[in-house]
Amino acid sequence: MEHEIYLHKNVSRRAVRDFFDTMAEYRIQNPHLVIGEYVHTIQIHQKGECMLRIAPAPYRCTDKREVYSLSKSFTSTAIGLAQDEGILSVEDYIVDIFADKLPEAVPENLKKMKVRHVLSMNTGHDCCVFPKVMNEDDLVKAWLALPIPYEPGTHFAYNTGATLLLGAIIRAKTGLDTLDYLGIKLFPKLGIEGVSWTRVKDGTSESGTGLHIANDDIIKLGHLYLNGGVYNGQRILSEEWVREATKAHSDNSGNGSKDWTSGYGYQFWVNHDDGFRGDGAMGQLCLVLPESQTVVAVQGMIADMQYEMDAVTTLVKHLTDQDDTYVEDLHIPDYVPYSTTETTFNGNGTWYVADPNPMEITRFRLRTVEDKLEFAFSDGKHLHTVLAGNGEWIPCAFFGKGVKPKLHDFIRIEEVERVRGFASYEIKDGKPMLFIRMNNASHHLFYVFDLTEDHAHVKIDTHRDWLLRDSCQRLSGHTYPGGK
Repeated sequence: MEHEIYLHKNVSRRAVRDFFDTMAEYRIQNPHLVIGEYVHTIQIHQKGECMLRIAPAPYRCTDKREVYSLSKSFTSTAIGLAQDEGILSVEDYIVDIFADKLPEAVPENLKKMKVRHVLSMNTGHDCCVFPKVMNEDDLVKAWLALPIPYEPGTHFAYNTGATLLLGAIIRAKTGLDTLDYLGIKLFPKLGIEGVSWTRVKDGTSESGTGLHIANDDIIKLGHLYLNGGVYNGQRILSEEWVREATKAHSDNSGNGSKDWTSGYGYQFWVNHDDGFRGDGAMGQLCLVLPESQTVVAVQGMIADMQYEMDAVTTLVKHLTDQDDTYVEDLHIPDYVPYSTTETTFNGNGTWYVADPNPMEITRFRLRTVEDKLEFAFSDGKHLHTVLAGNGEWIPCAFFGKGVKPKLHDFIRIEEVERVRGFASYEIKDGKPMLFIRMNNASHHLFYVFDLTEDHAHVKIDTHRDWLLRDSCQRLSGHTYPGGK
């Protein structure tokens, strides 16, 4: 597979190379971080023109990927669209919207809470309430029953659970879930298709996370906000909403590094130097820089997002510098597939009956097929097959409970999610290792097999254990008689 590369003729190749070198340097400076991923896709538009579009293979700017908290900016946009329609107002009281869901004794702080407090992460909660309500049959009722120690508007706490309530507000006011409402009011107008959004137990979109979109979709949202709510000459959002959503409503000065302490709007961060952004964990960015009329979209697996922000803003600053000499190699990261010279391992072709596991895998088999490695497994309803290449990436797709890594166990839900990506393998000291580089999330999966004629033990790794619940990091089983 080849890298996807486009550079406008005015772009400094040296600036691009320096950017990738800077991102690689973080890996060198932090050898304790086993995971070495960084940029998977990046796109920069300036003054309405595409200046740069790069996706190292096997990634593509068209991959629909989970963008974590960048989802929040889309949920905010849904609120803005509803306000523009006159369906709701940011000044509406939460107790009026959900009058039939209130606790028997309504606390004073809940009575004071408005939609704008929820938008600006100023609900009065002292922490994220998402894990406390995500698996409730009635998330709104559970949400409204939570303690609210601070008066709304006086205490910033980054709270994905607040965004979850915004999704419930959209549903209450429009009769549609956030995905369907945006599917009518926003996505067709931006030319966005094929979007998906995972849900919590009661069917509400995760809202503050779980949206799967492409780099190409992120850049479109950035254009919409850069242009004051206009896209391709069509007014979609009011200018008033864009102005209000992207200015500081909350004091987040105690929240961390400079770009996370410069103010928080309506599900948008205010940048330290210029503009605003939506962002998501591990490097997902929709960066809007009005001074230079720039929009940046990034997807990746980046541990330090302030480091990323500094590198991206430096790249933008020098994007059209004139190079004194031609720079040939851009130092784009090369995600090389695994390869092997070993060909044999114990248990090749043997079916194993799985021990009880939360992934609900019932049986599995590993075998070589010509020069490829085939991992087959069942959940009792579907038989899944992953084919991994030797020195090449082979596309794969499968699904199951707890199989796809999530940001943290606290947002793990029971919904079955799909893994989609590319697989390669290696056999080392007689142990097969299957590597899956996902293209519908930032993550990867690494399966290490220890097989005998009687038993199987599989270690499932993401190089960041907290991305998988502990019980989903292991799989074991015993041989089914005559099952080879």
